[in-house]
Amino acid sequence: MNTPRLFRDVHQSVEPTAAFSVPASRSSAGSGSRAGSGSRAGSGSRAGSGSRSLAVSLSLVLAPSLLLALTGCTEPAAKQAAASPSASAPIISPAPSPSKTVEDGTDTLFTVSAKVRTVGGKTVSIALTGHQPITSTSPAAATLLSTFLDGCVAQNGRSVSDATVAVSATALETYGSSLMRLDLTSDPAGQRLFAPVTLELGSAYAPSIVSGSGITLVSSTETCTNRYQMATSGAGRGVVSYESGTAAPDPGKWAFGHYGFSVAADSGASIESCSITITDRARPTVATVAGWQPGTGDTGINCGIGYIGE
Repeated sequence: MNTPRLFRDVHQSVEPTAAFSVPASRSSAGSGSRAGSGSRAGSGSRAGSGSRSLAVSLSLVLAPSLLLALTGCTEPAAKQAAASPSASAPIISPAPSPSKTVEDGTDTLFTVSAKVRTVGGKTVSIALTGHQPITSTSPAAATLLSTFLDGCVAQNGRSVSDATVAVSATALETYGSSLMRLDLTSDPAGQRLFAPVTLELGSAYAPSIVSGSGITLVSSTETCTNRYQMATSGAGRGVVSYESGTAAPDPGKWAFGHYGFSVAADSGASIESCSITITDRARPTVATVAGWQPGTGDTGINCGIGYIGE
């Protein structure tokens, strides 16, 4: 029985277009049987076959292109999402390297402190602090070296180890110099003292340079083994050069010096409240020095620490 044309057209319009070819035998057979029903029917059959072939061809052509298009759109986005951090993910910065710190006062050897009187009878606190000597050639000694040379060269100073040689950085290196820093403080400052206070700044055989407010140079030698006094309360800094006599420095030679304050016995002045502190850094050095006294003060006219002879 012949199928009405209307049904055939509807059936052809809803038939899915698969992404594969229709066998040639089926297409030919279908065309022949429909041709027997009339030329118009045969023509319609051929049109239906052509439509299906065109649909199949378009499917085969467009399907890969559509797949590539979809892949091309999504792949870069996926890569970008993988490469970029999530907006909600926290960004963790690397922890900063701990910075190195140096504690103040770690090179302190001792502190000598006392009280003296002004011309008006008021008390003034004074203190002298000694620090661990540093080899003159060390970069850490650059400021001390400059201070010492400026002061000693201004006096036409000579080397304490060889008076025929002018003092210089080279001479200090040749004879193994270690530079010791001494800090002088007083409170209140700017007060005229009842009598000048003599500053004891190490050994009589070690050159020293001191500068600061209220400090005066009392006597000097060609090797800068100077003596200083403080007539007005103030603050200052001293640098003492301890030479070993060879190219090898001896940082322990400071222990053969004496440090502190004194006033002349006939001045009518006195030194009160003498207090001496020595640190653990200094103890191993002074323990090996015969003649070292931990405190030679509180006699009323002096206050000090150091070597007094064997």
